[in-house]
Amino acid sequence: MSTRAMVFVVDKHGVNLRACMYVHGDGGPDWLGLKIAQFCEGRTVCNGHSDTDMESNGMDNFAAQLVVRLGCEMAEALKKTPALFPGWLYLMGEDSRDQREEWNYWLHEVDGVVHMTLCSSTDEVYEGPASELTAETIAEIES
Repeated sequence: MSTRAMVFVVDKHGVNLRACMYVHGDGGPDWLGLKIAQFCEGRTVCNGHSDTDMESNGMDNFAAQLVVRLGCEMAEALKKTPALFPGWLYLMGEDSRDQREEWNYWLHEVDGVVHMTLCSSTDEVYEGPASELTAETIAEIES
């Protein structure tokens, strides 16, 4: 059985949905959560951009960058060609809830840093900077 997840990227006010992604497999914190944390490590969200690849020009740009990164990460893990890898990551409409997912990741900006609210199917289990979600934290969550 696949570990399904939804990833919601919202604006810095936590109000407007910027992107909604459905992840069909490996959606648990031990894989998807860590991949999101690694992507956010050292990344800043700003208004505008410079020549660094560690910035996102707002949460819309962050969402687009995250889709590319997650697709490449999964393709690499499965030794597939990213552009031809079907059936794992989907962009969903705003009303696409309840995909029988076990995990929900809510990502929003606080003072230029991406924060994560991670919820299991029943409880909120983590809230804080996304880059600070660690394997140790996940082990505590899953125990």
